[in-house]
Amino acid sequence: MKKVLLSLFIVLCVPAVMSAQQKKDMYISGNFTIEGGNTSSTSGNTVTKTPGTLSFGIAPQFGYFVIDRLEVNLSLGYSLDRYANGQDSEGNNLFRRTNVFEIVPGVRYYVPLGEKFWYTPGFDLSVGVGGSSRDIDLQTTSKSGLTRFGLSLSAIAFEFRPADHFGITLRAGGLTYTMDRTSSKGSVKSTSTSNDVSFSINTGVGIGFKYYL
Repeated sequence: MKKVLLSLFIVLCVPAVMSAQQKKDMYISGNFTIEGGNTSSTSGNTVTKTPGTLSFGIAPQFGYFVIDRLEVNLSLGYSLDRYANGQDSEGNNLFRRTNVFEIVPGVRYYVPLGEKFWYTPGFDLSVGVGGSSRDIDLQTTSKSGLTRFGLSLSAIAFEFRPADHFGITLRAGGLTYTMDRTSSKGSVKSTSTSNDVSFSINTGVGIGFKYYL
């Protein structure tokens, strides 16, 4: 009798554990990045320092399970990037800058692989607006508007949930498409568009954290 009761208990409990990502579950997450550096070169007694790329980004995220195992999420982000753009005639460093505000809705599906482990493929859409600028010299800067559109498919993605309110995510590559369009107004209106498509496996590996409410 005890064995029958134990077997019944396991049968009833395992599906509940496997479906832990249930309808109306909510979480908060996000990312924060800051990166910078420089390059130094020496020629005789002269030392030249060239600034590298400076990047800053912040993007809080909120997620909600509309049905069991199906999550929709929304991220609001801001990013700022500064790139070296050579030097003027007096040796002063010049820069290019871009800043973008983005809204990123997404969807993710949870496939149970164990009691606390899921395979979580997902899709994200991003739309952003901002601006870009380029130093002509220390007194003159050329400015233009910037719009951004992107698509991202995460096929290698997992989540481990060691506790009720805590999740650890892992992503390793995927398929992404990004389009940037810059436009400037003046005596001559100009527009330029750049498109970038990338597919990677086991590169750009990222680890993230979630707090379930």
